[in-house]
Amino acid sequence: MGLTNHVQSNFKGLDSVIDINGTKLSKSIVQKILIARSIVNKPKLLLFENNIDCIVEEERKKIIDFITDKNNGWTLIAITNDAYFINKCERKIEMHKGELKITNKK
Repeated sequence: MGLTNHVQSNFKGLDSVIDINGTKLSKSIVQKILIARSIVNKPKLLLFENNIDCIVEEERKKIIDFITDKNNGWTLIAITNDAYFINKCERKIEMHKGELKITNKK
């Protein structure tokens, strides 16, 4: 997925301190560390609010491909406007004027 190099390049890896003001690490590195922390123990449920726009497109697509890979064994619930991410998901649920519209991928 491409997170290993970024995480290992930081002195403390997954234990890197993420400053609340974000002054010590770039936003893209912070996002990569947070994603790595969320998946390292292979959770059964992964809740993902897509805020990885700060990651370059090629890396972002690799992350999305990994997160949406069925072989990971987790259930993924993602909130996103990213068209690539949406197309990788099995089901899309949209809310419009208080009503839900569910679309299953064929």
